[in-house]
Amino acid sequence: MRQFIAKLIKQHINTTVPATGLAIFRCLYGLIVFQEVIFLLFFRHLIFDPIPFIDNAYPLIPLFLIFWAFIGLCLIVGRYCQFATISNYLLWLVFLNFTPMRHEFSGGFDQFMIACGFLLIFLPINRVWSLDLLYYRLRNLTINLPKTQDVSILCYYLPIIFCLCFLYADSAIHKLWAEHWLNGLGAWLPSSHPYYISALDLSWLLNNKLLQQCLGYLIIIFQFTFPFFIFRRHLQPLFLIIGASLHLGITLSLNIYPFGLIMFFFYALVVPPHWWRLLKKKISYNASLVTVFFQPDNPSQVRQIILIQHFDFFKAIQFQADPHNNFQSIYTLNKQQQPCSGHLTYAAIFWHMRYTLPLSLALITPGLGPLIIKKQSTIKPPKQNHYPISPPTVLYDALHHQYLNHPIQFIYKFSKILCFLALLQLNSTINYAFLYRLNLHENPTLSPLTNASNIICVLSHTFLGITPHALYLHDHFQGYNRILA
Repeated sequence: MRQFIAKLIKQHINTTVPATGLAIFRCLYGLIVFQEVIFLLFFRHLIFDPIPFIDNAYPLIPLFLIFWAFIGLCLIVGRYCQFATISNYLLWLVFLNFTPMRHEFSGGFDQFMIACGFLLIFLPINRVWSLDLLYYRLRNLTINLPKTQDVSILCYYLPIIFCLCFLYADSAIHKLWAEHWLNGLGAWLPSSHPYYISALDLSWLLNNKLLQQCLGYLIIIFQFTFPFFIFRRHLQPLFLIIGASLHLGITLSLNIYPFGLIMFFFYALVVPPHWWRLLKKKISYNASLVTVFFQPDNPSQVRQIILIQHFDFFKAIQFQADPHNNFQSIYTLNKQQQPCSGHLTYAAIFWHMRYTLPLSLALITPGLGPLIIKKQSTIKPPKQNHYPISPPTVLYDALHHQYLNHPIQFIYKFSKILCFLALLQLNSTINYAFLYRLNLHENPTLSPLTNASNIICVLSHTFLGITPHALYLHDHFQGYNRILA
């Protein structure tokens, strides 16, 4: 198996694709982290207090939650990416293992967040749409975008394999033990159960037996086939649409919206990477709408150009160096081809950038625009450094550098690590889907084997988020005989 994995790595590691999907997933993952921490902070007394509002929990818990919310914001905007990913991973470990969250938040969501958080530590999530990249360009006065915005396609494949393929395969195997799933009612039962039911009235959908059976069988077929066909280019759009639709349906039909949303957001990595480049071309202007002139030897003007360029998502602005620029700031040409500077320049820029239209209206408001520009001009520019500044790096850069220096040794070590992770998932699936289902753990002869497997499962579950996805099976609903209002 290791040789097969090494062969696949060697085939794809040099294939480069845009990092846009990684940046989008980073933002969406950070959004889920932020909203979940706000939820914990708001209900902290009910979750963490031994006796809510009477016997208070550890007083520093709110402080750690506020820090965690800050980490979520860092992930959204792409600032301090390496520090944010490591801190986020450690905070998930601490709160899920040393606080009452380990009782209240059991299930697939927390473990999926740990698995994603662990992988984000090693992914180049700061290559696009990040404040880390903007800060580096501002400090180095780099107008042209770095050439490192493309990454290896393995940065997309590996998260899909370890977070989706393994999850779907494990879940599909568990469903074979559930009678209601085999009868096509696996999607209907949880959605109609009072404990899991959504706030939306979906009776029109749940009462259609044929549709529910088709949906139940579709889920099983989808989960069994996803690991084998997701990387076939002609089938990728089909699996993308079905998978994203199913998880969006989970978000709407069950009261586990965080799990449904994070799974739905994860499909940003399933989108073929070249689609992001095509989408960017589609939403960008064919020709720039306004030209901004700047003095290339003026650090202040260069920084303004970098800022505008970073937030010009639709490529509406063209930048042209003008060494003979006598203005104190950047300028544009009006309809009469006469130069205009100051607040009129920024008003024109924000007007053509579409989403910054409110800023443009504020700048053309009589008396307000000149006041804003005057306030901005009083801000002291940052001090100039006379030493080179290193680009924003993450662990991916160190690993890529190691691959460039010693490719054969790197592929060999990397394949062993991936093989080890695959064996951990296989151990979890065999343990819970077969040993426990067949009651083999009660066999004294197999006791040493099952005990060792249990220990490995505990470690992989805790640190890597590898968990059995035996959700909404027949035993999941045992004991629910009465409804208490």
